[in-house]
Amino acid sequence: QAGTSHFLGQNFAKSFDVQFTGKDGKQDYVWATSWGVSTRLMGALIMAHGDDNGLVLPPALAPIQVVMVPIYKTAEEHEAILDKMYEIKKELEADGRSVKIDDRDTLRPGFKFAEWELKGVPVRIAIGPRDLQNGTVELARRDTLTKESAPVEGLAATIEKLLDDIQANIYKKAFDFREANVRKCDDWEEFKTEIQKGGFLLCHWDGTAEDRAEDQGRDQGHHTLYTGGQLRLRRGRQGHIFRKAFAPQSNIRNILLIKYLQYTNEEEHTFRCRSPLYSDFRIRAGG
Repeated sequence: QAGTSHFLGQNFAKSFDVQFTGKDGKQDYVWATSWGVSTRLMGALIMAHGDDNGLVLPPALAPIQVVMVPIYKTAEEHEAILDKMYEIKKELEADGRSVKIDDRDTLRPGFKFAEWELKGVPVRIAIGPRDLQNGTVELARRDTLTKESAPVEGLAATIEKLLDDIQANIYKKAFDFREANVRKCDDWEEFKTEIQKGGFLLCHWDGTAEDRAEDQGRDQGHHTLYTGGQLRLRRGRQGHIFRKAFAPQSNIRNILLIKYLQYTNEEEHTFRCRSPLYSDFRIRAGG
């Protein structure tokens, strides 16, 4: 889950006795919501766009959009390059960009390049004595790890276009990866094969009353349903082994994926599923 929101009602408030005083002067249990907009979004960002070199941050979210690294041998070259960098920095910031000049004199440029790649800064600008003489800079893209030379004149417009292109490119790359790894499953045997390949499986269930599979098959023999929802134990001992389940194709129109717990005895156990269409149903130990 990433960035999900849930309406929790008053269940947790009643469990922990959290109340408030309303306008009428009476106490009532709070109505709660849960918002997953926190570190889990950062995790999704890393997993969706990162590569073996580190983070790849979208320009729209990157705290530093452009980092500048001077390349020099003498103090005179250093001073002249820094003067030009501060001019560029001022111009880019006036255009709404966040810019950092890495002027640490204890590290070589190559180390700085690798460090800023690791941190995922979208664009790196390097300027050396020859660039200064020619009125150019070296631009490096984090998303493609490519480099190109660009004139200093009109650099703000070049950076704007480059950041927009990076934003679109990493989105398209993530989108295409997802689409290439989504597969449809129409029956249980196909699902058992496809799940071994990883990726995302579409096990079509439209959530309608017509697809209440446990009603169709409840009296026609034992079957186990799977769903993506979380199950809460109503009675019995908790186990820790996830088991496969099976559902006769004649009794179940759509496959639902459910994690369920194995039990150590042969009792039947009743679970409550969060779906309003699936209330209580039974599974037997060992599946």
